[in-house]
Amino acid sequence: MEFTEYKDPIVLYLDDKPSTDYGIKVYESNILSAPSKKLEFVEIEGRDGALTIDNGYEDFVLTLGCVLVNNNSKVETTPALARRAKKFLLNGANRKIQLSEDMGFYLLGTYNSDVDIEEAIENFGLFQAQFRCKPYRFSNSNKTVEITTKNTVIKNDEYKTKPVIDVYATGDITININNQEVVLKALEGHIQLDCEKMNATTVNSLGKIVNANQKMYSDFPVLEEGNNNITWTIGTGASFTKIIINYRMAVI
Repeated sequence: MEFTEYKDPIVLYLDDKPSTDYGIKVYESNILSAPSKKLEFVEIEGRDGALTIDNGYEDFVLTLGCVLVNNNSKVETTPALARRAKKFLLNGANRKIQLSEDMGFYLLGTYNSDVDIEEAIENFGLFQAQFRCKPYRFSNSNKTVEITTKNTVIKNDEYKTKPVIDVYATGDITININNQEVVLKALEGHIQLDCEKMNATTVNSLGKIVNANQKMYSDFPVLEEGNNNITWTIGTGASFTKIIINYRMAVI
């Protein structure tokens, strides 16, 4: 592999663990490529040209050219290292994926290659790793907004993103984010909505985090691109303290 002689290797991080701990060095990546648009073209009689329907973005396939380097062959054989490397790549779904050339952002994805790593290393000394990822890359820096006043506007400069929302209230409350309605019932002081994982939780009297999806009667919202106006209404006998919204910038 001639290009390894003059290119500095890239470090792959999976869930914050570096690939170099498993002998994997990356020399090629398409991390800066963009996912494809999901476009639907509908021919309508009497209309010039097709009607174009934008259905968002397809999943992004991250492709990495890798080589396995065994710098400690006296302690670990190359086949044993290859097995460790394979487990490192395959272990888990929807993992946080970063490359040292773009540490400000991360992808969420799952290993998606049918290449047998051990066989490829044995035959060629190198292999290609692929991860099927969500189309957006997310910033490592999150933004936090505390809201106590109705009609508070959150400005999201990039693409729509799925926030984590902490609601401090009792009883029934309906939160509106632009035209999205979040209906919560029988709250007992606090609920957290993880809109990426589509899961609601609360902390019980024993201090343990427990499921609270039964208190949510609507879809999980997103922060849309541009201005997001936050307001709410509370039911009879309910009380409201504050809403805290945490979100990360999403880019293509």
